[in-house]
Amino acid sequence: MTVGPYQIKVFLAGCMVADLFASFDTETTGLLDDPDARVVEVGVVLFDGDEPVEVYESFVCPGVLTSEGLRVAWEVSGISEEMIRSGASPAIVWRDMGRFLRDFEVSVVGWNVPFDVAMLHRTVFGTDDVQSRLVVLADVMWEFGRVFRPVTGGDPQNVDHGGVRRSTLNCARYVCGATFEGCAHSAAADALLCGRIYRGLVTGGMRPRQPRVQEVRGTVWGRGR
Repeated sequence: MTVGPYQIKVFLAGCMVADLFASFDTETTGLLDDPDARVVEVGVVLFDGDEPVEVYESFVCPGVLTSEGLRVAWEVSGISEEMIRSGASPAIVWRDMGRFLRDFEVSVVGWNVPFDVAMLHRTVFGTDDVQSRLVVLADVMWEFGRVFRPVTGGDPQNVDHGGVRRSTLNCARYVCGATFEGCAHSAAADALLCGRIYRGLVTGGMRPRQPRVQEVRGTVWGRGR
C-alpha cells in the first residue's frame, strides 16, 4: 500500500487534543489485499468534548460486489445484500460526509485510519492512493498500542495498517473499561466507541484494567446476532 498524505498526518499529529472532532468507521467486503473489496457502510460521530452530539451513518452500494464480498459483509458485519443494495451511491455518501464534517474542516480519528481512508478512496474514487480531504487527527489504534503497550504487548510501530484492524478494538474496550453502545461491527457504534477511547486517552481519563488475554481473544461480535 502506498503511503499517502493522510498517513503522514497520522504519524506526525500523534494523539492531539481537540474539543470538536469526529470519529469514523467503515464496514467493508474485505481487506486491502482484495482488489474487489469495497466500503458498504460508513458511520461518523461528531464529538464536542466528551459528548457525542451528531451521528451520520449510511449503507453504501458500491460499484463492485462479489459473492465473496457479500459473504464477508454478512459473516463479519451482519450486513445483508439487501442492506447494501438499499444504500446510497459512493459519490452521495462522500458528499454527505463532507457536509457532515463542515466541508471536511472537522478533523477525524479512527481505529486504523489508513485502512478506512484507503477503502473510502477506493470505493469513491476507484483508487486507494489519492490526496484526501479528510484531516486526520489521530489513529486511535496506533495510539492505544503505544499508551497501553505494557498491557497489550503490542508495538505501535509494527501495527499492520492493511490487515485485520478490529482484532484489538474489543480488547481496547475491555482494557479501558469503556461501555459499548449498540451492535459491534456497526460502523456508527464502532465509531462512537473509538471516539470515547480517543477522549479517554488524550484527557487521561482511561487507565488499564490488566485483562486476562484469554478473556478478549476470539470474541465474536455481530450486528444483533
